[in-house]
Amino acid sequence: MNTSTTVATARLLFGSLFNTTDFLNYINQAQERVTNSGLWKGSIGYAAFPVVNDYFTLPYAYLSIIGAQWFVMPVPVFGQMHDFIEGGPGQAPMGRPPRGIVEDLGDGYATLCDPPTPGSTLKFVPDILIDSGRVFRIYGISNGVEIFDVNGAGMNITVNYPSTSEATVFDRVTGIQFPLNSDGSPVMIGGLTLYAVDPLGNQTKLSYYYPNETTPSYRRYQIGVTSASNTQVPNAVTVLVRRRFVPVFKETDWIAIGNLGALKFAMQAIDCESTRSDADALWAKCYATLNQELHAVRGAVRPQVDTGLFSDCAGFDNIH
Repeated sequence: MNTSTTVATARLLFGSLFNTTDFLNYINQAQERVTNSGLWKGSIGYAAFPVVNDYFTLPYAYLSIIGAQWFVMPVPVFGQMHDFIEGGPGQAPMGRPPRGIVEDLGDGYATLCDPPTPGSTLKFVPDILIDSGRVFRIYGISNGVEIFDVNGAGMNITVNYPSTSEATVFDRVTGIQFPLNSDGSPVMIGGLTLYAVDPLGNQTKLSYYYPNETTPSYRRYQIGVTSASNTQVPNAVTVLVRRRFVPVFKETDWIAIGNLGALKFAMQAIDCESTRSDADALWAKCYATLNQELHAVRGAVRPQVDTGLFSDCAGFDNIH
């Protein structure tokens, strides 16, 4: 983790400044605002994929791509709109080699991959016995038709330990609602693995869900069919990623805003906004504190670009 601050630490330091019932709510609102406002300390990470079959899906902890490499070479990342503009790359056919670009396919995907074989069913495997009997709401497409039951779109599935198989055919899973406590916090104690099982009984892992996930929604990117072929470059695709806002519920949960001063100012700003008071000055102090921290941890690193004509950035080994 890029933070040493837990909910318990924040409560010990700032608990007297806020109403006890609002404390977690303020932390989560502050985290979400700050996490999505800039690339602060601890906001970025890496994800690597040895093999990619057309597309890859970012894991739960990551929200979006900041930069991408195909093997060791940087490649551009195109948004969804670029497929529809004149001069854009257009939509790549499935099953083709990479074109040297990464294309954003959008978010809202409930699994890291789709069932690869028509006629597949689902298998749910909870990590631990205590999560046996949990009821999940599963949304999806079955034989080309959206799944409905008496409660509307989707269907309830009771998951038992060590595993539960669902006979309904799923072309793909479009959404999952995890069981929640009355306060909106996750019920799950352990994680959950979801498999697709084809008509011959072969299993494909669709996703692993962490206990604090409630409505999985991941982002996918298309690059083509590619795989690493040697040990010197073990990953076909490596991406620099922006971390996702993850709400906290327990005293031992990590708070993404590790800077205590920035966290205090952000929580005070949320408190002001809750009474419809002007919080601009507090937000300014919060971001100024984060910028000071960012300057400190950056050290001697400064972006450098060779702008000489015909230079091809040859003067800098790390820019191609």
